[in-house]
Amino acid sequence: MIGEKTMEPQSFGCGNGRAMVKTQKSIIIIVFIQSFLFFGLLSVYFGKDNNWDLRNYHYYNAFAFLHNRPGFDYLPSQLQTFLNPILDLPSYYLIQNTHPILAGFILGGIHGINYWIIFVLSLLLSNYTLARAPTIVKLLFALSSAGVGVYGSGFLPRLGTTTNDNLVSIFVLLSLLLIIKSAITGGATCGRKQKFCVLVSGCIMGMGIGFKLTAAIHGLGMMVALPFLYGRWKERLLTSCYWSTGMVCGFLLSAGAWMMKMWSMFGNPIFPFFNGIFKSPYMAAVNFSDRRYFPEDCLQGFLYPFYFAFTDTRVLEYPFRDIRWAIIYVLLFLLPFVMILSRHKINDRAKRSQTTADRDTSFTRIAIFMIVFFTSSYCIWQLRFSVYRYIVALELLAPIIIMILITLINRQNTFRIVLTASIFLGIIVAVQRPYSERLAWKSSFFEIEVPEIKNPENIIIIITQTNPWSYLFPHFPAAIRFVRVNTNLTTPGDKNKFQAEMEDLLEKHVGQFYLLSSTIYEIEDREIIARYGLKLACNEGAAIKSKHELPGLVLWRLERLHERAQ
Repeated sequence: MIGEKTMEPQSFGCGNGRAMVKTQKSIIIIVFIQSFLFFGLLSVYFGKDNNWDLRNYHYYNAFAFLHNRPGFDYLPSQLQTFLNPILDLPSYYLIQNTHPILAGFILGGIHGINYWIIFVLSLLLSNYTLARAPTIVKLLFALSSAGVGVYGSGFLPRLGTTTNDNLVSIFVLLSLLLIIKSAITGGATCGRKQKFCVLVSGCIMGMGIGFKLTAAIHGLGMMVALPFLYGRWKERLLTSCYWSTGMVCGFLLSAGAWMMKMWSMFGNPIFPFFNGIFKSPYMAAVNFSDRRYFPEDCLQGFLYPFYFAFTDTRVLEYPFRDIRWAIIYVLLFLLPFVMILSRHKINDRAKRSQTTADRDTSFTRIAIFMIVFFTSSYCIWQLRFSVYRYIVALELLAPIIIMILITLINRQNTFRIVLTASIFLGIIVAVQRPYSERLAWKSSFFEIEVPEIKNPENIIIIITQTNPWSYLFPHFPAAIRFVRVNTNLTTPGDKNKFQAEMEDLLEKHVGQFYLLSSTIYEIEDREIIARYGLKLACNEGAAIKSKHELPGLVLWRLERLHERAQ
């Protein structure tokens, strides 16, 4: 690719005039507005968010951050207590200050930006994938690619919710869009404008990773793919350095302050993760990993995309089906054989038309980059997480990857259009979306009534279950302290600083204790509180009314097993 001519494909349409460029920009703006409105309304139609993570930590963590409660409450949101709360602030503000329907509409509209980015990216690449097609065909395929992208098992169930996967995907896709744009305008060279674009792209990706660490799979995937975007080693090295620098800066911008807080509190900047390295005394010196969704063996891992093509629960809590991954798998295996067989035809075409040769070379360069980014991100995801919602960005990107692979396999315009349209239709028909926890819209986002508690300044409420109840805590008087002794991070009897501090706190406390539990009082609650020298004071408790819990919740008054010596 050395000496490749810098070439920017013509703007969307058949002409290069200002009128055509203006029309293209107008269409992009219109699609942006329509995306926001459509997905905002769709979010309202789906109903009010009631997902486990919202009730466990998204709402509470933002509240705790704004009211300086880290260190005051103990493990209220369990392991997730220590995740960066910055990305939860917008949803918290909307829940607190707007009507629930408006909050759902705005969150859904923001998530709709994903559709717009996929549309713009597909429109850019249509100058290669549909080079000789009419303007209207390019536009329809860009809209279709975005539509198939969002119509999946990862994006739609989380539309308008607080899980943040649909929000982080905006950072990932926007970073990718900037890279593609710089490659198209710069060709095989990386000029000053392209370097700035690459730097900003890295910064955006870094911010997304800082907000939600699981996005690191895409950051690593991008680092693997970037060297394939340019032909000369100098360009490869410069691009990788600029992008990596931007990523580090973006990461520190979005997560630096929170990491410093975690370091000062626990001696681990990304607590509780990688504690096998940082060895914080607050938990075991292990590298925490949720392995529930990992493949059982190498063969199953290799065939995972085909499992997704049937009703499956290996990477999600609820059954789902999506065939886009299996289709990409098949096309990837076909690609090398088809390219070998058609190599001489490509060489003949390059000799006949220099313009076509330049376009083919530019497209091949971008196509390889996109495929490497997609496949490496997927492989890293499977090795590190295997939780489906962490690859929402790849799910959205899948139709574009399918179109790229089909273009590499066959350059006949009519064949590509018919095959791609058929595959897109097949994906839509086959999709089975998983169950999503939703409630009917009411005047209040959280329908909660907590009992009146006198003298809250000297009260500790103990939680012994791992249920997602922290969304209740902001509705209690601010002076009350919450201590969760049994969590998905540490359990009673563990030898760590968390348990030692909680035992010491409960031992020295001279005020009143309460137990937050369900209406069906469980034996294990009694056993756990006995470990801390406490027992149930009476057989009746104060009811907590919540539409988000079945059965209802109760505050049980506790007392010490043995009276203290005077």
